[in-house]
Amino acid sequence: MVAGKVYKATQAGEAFAAWLGSDSVTAKFVAKFVNNGGKTVATDAAAKNVSKISSNEVIWQTGAHAEQRLLRRSLTKDQAMYVIDNGTQYLDPANNSIVAWIEAKLVPGCVGNSKLSGVAIDPAAKTIKTVMKRGSLNIDNYQEIF
Repeated sequence: MVAGKVYKATQAGEAFAAWLGSDSVTAKFVAKFVNNGGKTVATDAAAKNVSKISSNEVIWQTGAHAEQRLLRRSLTKDQAMYVIDNGTQYLDPANNSIVAWIEAKLVPGCVGNSKLSGVAIDPAAKTIKTVMKRGSLNIDNYQEIF
């Protein structure tokens, strides 16, 4: 960057990223941040060493919030486990979660008019945080986990 020169947001982000070193996680985040008009976005899941979680790894806490949400959303534990194993998993850094989403019609025995079923998992404790149903999904702040 040159002192005194006026940069567009994208140019500033690219210049700052180049100054930091293009392979730097910080540089990539800053470039994404500036290129999205200052809106916070998820950093790369790979950079955070986040990997997919299988239903065999998660722990259900009896009486916890997730169990209450199951009843409210008319889902069973088996259906929630199906979502984890068959849904697309995303890193949700704003809520420190891995969230699995799938089209509700693909979940065996799923009823209701929601288009999507989701399960949020605490990646450190490997506990189910909540169970969700939505009509649509805004994944702007999610980063898909491969």
